[in-house]
Amino acid sequence: MTVFCNFMIISCTKTEKSYYKNGQIDMEGALINGELDGIVLGYSEGGEITRRKIFDNDIKNGLELTFFNNGQIKMKVFNIDGKAEGPCQFLYRNGAIKVNGFFKEGKKDKIQRYYKKNGIIKEEKIFEKGNSLRSFSIAH
Repeated sequence: MTVFCNFMIISCTKTEKSYYKNGQIDMEGALINGELDGIVLGYSEGGEITRRKIFDNDIKNGLELTFFNNGQIKMKVFNIDGKAEGPCQFLYRNGAIKVNGFFKEGKKDKIQRYYKKNGIIKEEKIFEKGNSLRSFSIAH
């Protein structure tokens, strides 16, 4: 006699939202089996998107962006297993680069370049595992 058993695995997906006291959405994203999964958006009290993160089983993985209230990108960083990893960039409200840097396992690493609003480098710092090793001010 042969017996066949079929098992079905069901996942439960719902959209999770949190709100400010004024009723505006603060955050929204998909929950799968109780864990954040996929794109999660954060909003200002005025309704503008201020954060965009990607989660995989409740852990940040992928490109994370933050925005000024004018819609311009404020920060770009890539996450692996919940930690910043690789190149990152911070920008001024006008879109000019403020900091070009690098992260390794969630800590500043290698050269971080700091810029004035006009695009001129004002300082360079060298980091290793989050510790500042050297700093160079550049006079212009």
